[in-house]
Amino acid sequence: MQTQGFLNCLMKFLFILAFVSFTLGLTAQNPAGIGWNDRKLKWEDFKGMADNRSSFKAHTTSNVALDYSVSGRQVIIESNCLFIPGKSWVKTGTDKLLTHEQLHFDIAESGRRKFMDVVARTQFIPGKVEQQIEKLFNTLLDENQELQNKYDEETDHGLNETRQQEWEMKIRNELTNLPETRQVEGKLR
Repeated sequence: MQTQGFLNCLMKFLFILAFVSFTLGLTAQNPAGIGWNDRKLKWEDFKGMADNRSSFKAHTTSNVALDYSVSGRQVIIESNCLFIPGKSWVKTGTDKLLTHEQLHFDIAESGRRKFMDVVARTQFIPGKVEQQIEKLFNTLLDENQELQNKYDEETDHGLNETRQQEWEMKIRNELTNLPETRQVEGKLR
């Protein structure tokens, strides 16, 4: 199988998800992380140094790692959603806050699954695969960022219990209805 790239090593998009923030970055190394499907988060997983200047009580960092290769007329894409303990922190943790932070991670996984669903239905153009993947992923990242912000706004960062429960149900349904596939194949034109 001929590998065309690792999207310049391993393409990683950091989702900095927590209370009000959601930012995107590109990392050169694969930090150790906890896979989304490994288990639910625990406060012990939040090993980063808390930002004392922040008014927030916790900060969750996760990333979606992507890799692709081209084999014949197939574009094979693999992805994984990871929680990054060393970049995630907590000042004061409660069960309700942990549930809120877990849902940020769940929303990131939902975005990863949506991306994989779109990729599986995409006709790729030879010589432009990387650009197409980046464009698709950036579109879905923008949508995911809007969703993260809306989640924090509507739940008042988890303080509105009714809205928090509604969001939990919504994201649980998304995750149930989207395949958990870690690898998909797109087609070259």
